[in-house]
Amino acid sequence: MNRLIIVLLLFIGAACTQRQEPVAGSLPELEDTLNVLLNKWHHDAAQANTEAYFDRIADDGIFLGTDPSEHWVKDSFYVWAAPYFEASRTWSFKPIERHWYKGINDDFVWFDELLETQMGVCRGTGVLQRVNSQWKINHYALSLTLPNSKLREYIELVRK
Repeated sequence: MNRLIIVLLLFIGAACTQRQEPVAGSLPELEDTLNVLLNKWHHDAAQANTEAYFDRIADDGIFLGTDPSEHWVKDSFYVWAAPYFEASRTWSFKPIERHWYKGINDDFVWFDELLETQMGVCRGTGVLQRVNSQWKINHYALSLTLPNSKLREYIELVRK
């Protein structure tokens, strides 16, 4: 019995520590498809194309903005963003670089990207899920980038 438990623990440990692999190394055609999806999503925002932009987000998708209060489920994000889209006062994110990763399950991929934005260079990270053979953005987090040399100055500014 003890041997069985040890074998099971070793198996579980190996599964939990499986290394994430870049999508590009194993599925280059998938990487192309996913890049097109994200590039269109960013373009839809810049063009204030509301329906296409929100259609690319999963029904239970989450968007995290740069402000600590910006934790949006898709429906709330839509309500908040709708006036900006209607007035064509949306945001423009242009990818500088992007990295894709996949795990054991081919229905989920995640990524990180650097973006040129009106706020300067930002980082986006996210998870995409295949839903009924279609990829949807399940989780997206946008963050400002800050050079380490400016960290103390930033901390002082925020404290004030």
